[in-house]
Amino acid sequence: MQDYRAYVIGSKGRIRRRIDFLCDNDEAARHRAENLVNGHDVELWQLNRMVCELKAKRQARLGQSRFRSDGIGTEL
Repeated sequence: MQDYRAYVIGSKGRIRRRIDFLCDNDEAARHRAENLVNGHDVELWQLNRMVCELKAKRQARLGQSRFRSDGIGTEL
């Protein structure tokens, strides 16, 4: 078993939470870290080695404007 740490990253790029756990290998640790992605990015580390970075799916906020190339805004 190896020590792993998953860092849940907040919207401003700061660490919100750290979760320590043991797994047999990187694949098992990645699978466990994937379950932590819930609207936030997660970085998975094994000691001082980054195993992977898991990105949360980004959704547009209601009421946010998006502009087309002609400068006309559309409401999302």
